[in-house]
Amino acid sequence: MTTGSSAVSLAFGLVLTLASGWLYGLSFPTARVQALAWVALVPLLVALRGASLRRALLLGWVWTVMAAYAVGDWFARSVATYYEQPILVGVGFFIGVSSLMAAPFYMAFAACYRVLVRRPGAPKFSAQQFDIVRLRTVEQRRYLVRASTSGPSAIVDPLGRVAVQTRFLTQDAIGGRIFPRTDVTPYARVGDLFALGCLVTAVAAASRCARRTSGLS
Repeated sequence: MTTGSSAVSLAFGLVLTLASGWLYGLSFPTARVQALAWVALVPLLVALRGASLRRALLLGWVWTVMAAYAVGDWFARSVATYYEQPILVGVGFFIGVSSLMAAPFYMAFAACYRVLVRRPGAPKFSAQQFDIVRLRTVEQRRYLVRASTSGPSAIVDPLGRVAVQTRFLTQDAIGGRIFPRTDVTPYARVGDLFALGCLVTAVAAASRCARRTSGLS
């Protein structure tokens, strides 16, 4: 399932992702085709356009493994040779290390990129405002019914999930169910107090470091 008509097929997306990871790896030693670093991510970004969250996470993982192999194709053979194990053990160790140590970062990037990229025709300002509205529902743990002249009008649940929504710049009617709540979230109680506390702590730590530095000089 995809989230937009601009999404490519899964098979083509995998091909683009593998190509992107391979090109990225070639920009590092030993190939050192450094110019590829400027364009290596383009196939991956194309593959992520319109992708669902699950597909974006999958493509991020596939890209990580391919890029890691392109940079360190010696890894699996070295493990198998040094520990006198079958090559499949080395391959499994390589995939495990890549998945645990690198993949989470690139999977997170893929998941975020699909949100940032909007289909043509979707007003960026309206899209950003709608994302802010969704964050507010999470902060307050409340259902939200939004009516907008530019779109989307929507019903959002307390976890920020969109139950139903209209398209951008279209006239439409939607319906759904909401449930009243009386609980109060920590953010509703203290607001930005935690962020202000972090700021005060950071300023105090910076001032202390500055005094120490001036004292040593």
